[in-house]
Amino acid sequence: MARIDAVRPEEANPLTRLAFKQAERQFGKLPEPFAVTAHHFKLMGGYAAFELALDRSHTVDAKLKT
Repeated sequence: MARIDAVRPEEANPLTRLAFKQAERQFGKLPEPFAVTAHHFKLMGGYAAFELALDRSHTVDAKLKT
């Protein structure tokens, strides 16, 4: 459990709720670090961008594979 309470979806602004739904769709449930960083929208956006970049970093172009 985090030291800071997570933002509940009913407390979040519409854009944050949209990000919550996307995270739930991708992971099956809302990750706690994502909900905790939602207190600061720019921090949550940076965290989401980092996770997206990490997720896509394992893809290699077919040209490079050959």
